[in-house]
Amino acid sequence: MLEKNNIQMIEEIKDIIISSRNKIAYEINNTMLLAYWNVGRIIVENEQNGNIKAEYGKQVMKELSKELRKVLGSGFSVSNLFNMRKLYVTYPKFQTVSGKLSWSQFF
Repeated sequence: MLEKNNIQMIEEIKDIIISSRNKIAYEINNTMLLAYWNVGRIIVENEQNGNIKAEYGKQVMKELSKELRKVLGSGFSVSNLFNMRKLYVTYPKFQTVSGKLSWSQFF
């Protein structure tokens, strides 16, 4: 049976670890959200000449997806690239989305 002092020590350690894990998860999510937002920005600004209402050819997205997956691995499917583009178009200022939305909540 644990002594009261040991129970308190375990609770303190548990609280520190849980809090740290939550902070790490938040930072990872925020960093990935910024990365995906920037991918969307690059697609809109470079491939569409900054016109967010331009029609964007699926063939271009397929080629972009193919090349990115070669270099970076999975996570850059055509649908994911369209989602990244949509994130940027929906939130053209990252501060609007930062801290208020996670990548998984967006879709």
